[in-house]
Amino acid sequence: MMRIASIWHFMLVSLLVASGAMAADVRVGRITVQTDAGWRAFALDDLGVNYGGDVSGTIPSETKAFVHESADKQLNAMVIVRASIGGLGQGKMAYSPVCKGTADMLAVGNSGFNRNYSECWSVSRKQDAQTILRSRAARVLPSLGNPQVPESLILITSHYANESGNFLEVTLLLAPTFLGREGQFNATLPEGVETRFALVGQDFAKAVRDCMNSFSGKFSFPSMAFSK
Repeated sequence: MMRIASIWHFMLVSLLVASGAMAADVRVGRITVQTDAGWRAFALDDLGVNYGGDVSGTIPSETKAFVHESADKQLNAMVIVRASIGGLGQGKMAYSPVCKGTADMLAVGNSGFNRNYSECWSVSRKQDAQTILRSRAARVLPSLGNPQVPESLILITSHYANESGNFLEVTLLLAPTFLGREGQFNATLPEGVETRFALVGQDFAKAVRDCMNSFSGKFSFPSMAFSK
């Protein structure tokens, strides 16, 4: 068995393109991202995911950022999508996932040893925007012409990896202009985590899971509405 040696977070490095194309159907690794009009896509360097175990190697992957801005160039949302290109090719991957929430972050997924898949999605309460952008998207903003950035952002993450080594990881950075989704969330939420954002996290997690378990490899953004 081979095991993922890296944590499912990654550092964004240099941009491959200086200006983003309007997104519609955009290829990212082995999947096709489907978005509504208004999103711009930017390709990012991606060195792949290292794994170890009985044998070691690197799973090739691709990363793209999708950006939505208001008419007055304020950042509404950024969705960073990372996907494997072809998995292991041969053999099977085993995982030891740890998916645990904190006092200010909801986390849902599997944990344990020698699992044949790894899944975790999380939703934070409002966080300082500059701190999140520095750690998650520092190299994307200059290519946008440094848009107006709100004081706070909501961070939502979702990843799913299977025994073939294929994976899909999605990171959302959401401004206060994002409306979220109405409804009820059937669990107690950490303090400060809003139901409307927990439901969006749940929607994206389902979209990630469905994409990974489909033959088509299509990943559609769940409905996302903004106040401007």
